[in-house]
Amino acid sequence: MRKHNLFILGGVWIVVLVSMLACSFTGGSNGEPAATPLPSTLSQWASSASASSQYGEDSWSAAQAIGVPDTSECGDFTTAWASYYYDGVDWLEVGFTTPVVPTQIQIFETYNPGSIVKVEIRDLDGSFHTVYETSPAVIESCPSTLIIDLEDIDYKVNAVLITVDQSVLMNWNEIDAVQLTGKP
Repeated sequence: MRKHNLFILGGVWIVVLVSMLACSFTGGSNGEPAATPLPSTLSQWASSASASSQYGEDSWSAAQAIGVPDTSECGDFTTAWASYYYDGVDWLEVGFTTPVVPTQIQIFETYNPGSIVKVEIRDLDGSFHTVYETSPAVIESCPSTLIIDLEDIDYKVNAVLITVDQSVLMNWNEIDAVQLTGKP
């Protein structure tokens, strides 16, 4: 007899829980529509770009790093950003439409990967914060994706600044796209 009472009591809790969930999805008991929940993470491609230099006004320009990757092979293709000179230090800054608390950056390198020496994120006040630093090194796999996982960042960002040092490898490092993932 006692087990039966517990089962009914458990059933009551299930009914209450289901009712609460139904109200949260339908907007509650007053008939108002429920707010559309924000995604827990958002992945987005760069929507703007500028650079310290670029090899062309359209081909190899900073604008080539905007949007989804469109250079599918390794090579010197006009659909990726390249600096004007192959033997110096340059930067590419990409902006994003929706500011997020970042969790990951992916940089798609399509020619001579390995010259990215510094990656910074820009907060909403315009300050830059370094999230990656290394020395130039030959990377055999090409195309290559530099993946930077980010933890313990509690502010929103709207841009990524990438510094390439081509003075060591003495060849162009081309970047096709940049993806930023984070919490809106």
